[in-house]
Amino acid sequence: MKHRQLAFASILAVATAVGCSSSKSDGTVATNPGDGDSGDYSICPSSIPDFHLKMTATGPAGYTVEILDATPPTPQRAAPQGNAWKIKVTGPDGAPVSSTAKVGIGCSMVHANHGCGPNKTVTANGDGTFQVDQISFLMIGAWKIVFDVTDGATTDSIELPICVQ
Repeated sequence: MKHRQLAFASILAVATAVGCSSSKSDGTVATNPGDGDSGDYSICPSSIPDFHLKMTATGPAGYTVEILDATPPTPQRAAPQGNAWKIKVTGPDGAPVSSTAKVGIGCSMVHANHGCGPNKTVTANGDGTFQVDQISFLMIGAWKIVFDVTDGATTDSIELPICVQ
């Protein structure tokens, strides 16, 4: 019995000493407590940008994805209909991709490697824009969204880091 108590106490002490979270006044948990005293809390590392319309990411082949619209306006965990985005994809020359271009989406939670649901759909609008539906985030935190673009014989993989609040 003493060994179990000692083991539990040791685990509790280590968890308390190395824990990287703190509670915010609204009851959510912050994993990066900023300066600690100002209430400036973020659930994502400072290297992950806040999600916003017009945010962009560019892949190694020079293709760029831009977020044009989002429902809800910021990514939400467990949104009833999933998250939906309208994106614009442009080639290295800045022109919209061809009407025959294909875009796929994948995503993973940075620290837990969760995916964002099996029912994601991407629908081409024929003008270089695409409707992405049913993006389902399981948890709040840092996520990496990967857009795989095929435009003719060229492919590109564009990573977009986001924070789900």
